[in-house]
Amino acid sequence: NGDRQPVVLVNYDEAVAFAEWVNKKAKLPDGYTARLPDGKEWLTFAQCGDGREYPWGNDWPPKYGNYSGQESGLSGKIEGYNDGYAVACDVEQGGKNDWGMYGVGGNVWEWTSEPEGSARVLRGASWVSCGLEYLRCSCRDGCEPSGRLIFFGVRLVVLR
Repeated sequence: NGDRQPVVLVNYDEAVAFAEWVNKKAKLPDGYTARLPDGKEWLTFAQCGDGREYPWGNDWPPKYGNYSGQESGLSGKIEGYNDGYAVACDVEQGGKNDWGMYGVGGNVWEWTSEPEGSARVLRGASWVSCGLEYLRCSCRDGCEPSGRLIFFGVRLVVLR
């Protein structure tokens, strides 16, 4: 509900359309283009180039992120973890990784351009995620492009 919270309830086609709108209206510097990251790009910035297991490093429980912890009203919770947010939080409140990128861990699953059959891949887990396997940088969750859930969102990369 806040201006700094991630966009949610967005499907893949809307995420792509948003990138196209940014390219037309945002006045990016010459030669730059906004688009969804591919799987390799997402993995690189989630791992900060060093192959870490989770966006915050290799240790458990999370050091930052917005996942299902003790604050959650959900049945699945990360034992001993409390990020203070029962649902999506402001992007900056989700933590900053070693490359200075906010919200890479949790908050919302992020659409990528990575295909999986007729589906597209989401990465990053969300505020409802609590299992080790879902919080790993390598986790891929496929969904049909028309899929729209309260914990699906979008992150764009801007490249030259």
